[in-house]
Amino acid sequence: MAPDERRAHAQVMFARHPKLFPADRRPFILDGVVSLGMSPYEAHLAAGAFKYKVILDKNRWPAHTDPLEAMWAQSLSADDSEICMTFDNPSQFPGEASTVFRVYFERGKANKIEKVAE
Repeated sequence: MAPDERRAHAQVMFARHPKLFPADRRPFILDGVVSLGMSPYEAHLAAGAFKYKVILDKNRWPAHTDPLEAMWAQSLSADDSEICMTFDNPSQFPGEASTVFRVYFERGKANKIEKVAE
């Protein structure tokens, strides 16, 4: 999805589900920047396409659960699933070219953002 399309989609989601998108994170999402505390879905809205790795919380998810289902569920009911999303965008680090970075989540919230060494 192009940045303009991603912004438009984010604004639609804000209107439909205002409680899921706190006002303090909305500007980051619209600017294409992942910030600490975001859910995986908010990070996706902000940064776009991604690769992912999920280790499901065995106390919540049965074997063979779609990992994307578990990722998106973190917005409503966080668990102990281990989630890492890898993005490549030009907006996360202003003034730099498109940069590959990883976002790690704990209890459904981004708790670490790191550039990937090239």
